Amino acid sequence: MVLGLAHGGTTPGDAAAREATYADVQRFLAAFTAAHGSVRCSDLLGYNLGDPDEFAAAREAGVVRERCPGLVRSAGRLLDQVIEDRS
Repeated sequence: MVLGLAHGGTTPGDAAAREATYADVQRFLAAFTAAHGSVRCSDLLGYNLGDPDEFAAAREAGVVRERCPGLVRSAGRLLDQVIEDRS
């Protein structure tokens, strides 16, 4: 969403803007995966948060509170980089 707002098209049917935004998304995903090994929460946290038992175990272990803020900060930095590189 951030990349779409930063560089997405403002005219319906703007295929060039859509393709450029998709390319930005791919760059972001590649950079995040390179930094963290995955973009999937279950891979990043080691728990399937969609499973109630695993969610409870992750919560008890403090995994979300411990890991997610750093992952969100990293995502923000990477988004800034992708946006800056395109500007």
